[in-house]
Amino acid sequence: QLEPHIKAKGTIVEFSTLSPGEVLTWIKEKVQSFGYKITSEASHYLFENTGPNLMQINSELDKAIAFKGESGSVIELKDLHELCWETFTHTVFDLVEALGNRKKEEALYLLQGLLRQNEAPLLVLNLIGRHFRQLWQTKELQANNYSIEQIGKLLGLLPYRTKKYIVQAGRFSWSELKDITKSFLEIDLLLKSTDIPGKVLLENLIWKLAD
Repeated sequence: QLEPHIKAKGTIVEFSTLSPGEVLTWIKEKVQSFGYKITSEASHYLFENTGPNLMQINSELDKAIAFKGESGSVIELKDLHELCWETFTHTVFDLVEALGNRKKEEALYLLQGLLRQNEAPLLVLNLIGRHFRQLWQTKELQANNYSIEQIGKLLGLLPYRTKKYIVQAGRFSWSELKDITKSFLEIDLLLKSTDIPGKVLLENLIWKLAD
């Protein structure tokens, strides 16, 4: 209902999310603008752990550049590891991996660790949701006879992770992924509009995802 009024006063501009390829190009150009270089492995690792969140990527690049020091240096994967990237990132990575492999007990254990670190339930939900959207995309691309290399390129994944996603996507049927998407939307609404503890909602989600 607001759209006609906005159009009458100005212009509507859509700011869509960058594709994996666009994010990787942005990372490369950002690093080069500061006089540094970054390997393909490091770029992919950064993207896989942050998604298309340019503010977070920029923050991590600032740390990596400060860490390297000398202008002209190459930021490598080992540099990101040595920076002791936030435990949260790695723990969430482990959590979604456990969920993708339907390891319920492991996922519940990892969730408890995240919540003890006072991580926001909504953020955890969004990262789990992102992982399952990628599994859906992987399954869809496979169904359309895309190769492992093509899937990895389209989703911005390294080869070893593309293979993992293919295995995980195969553990869920289309109807299950559809139900999971619906569950994410329901829990997102409950987290934002009710006083139900996030811990309870996320635990219930894990029971459903990994059942």
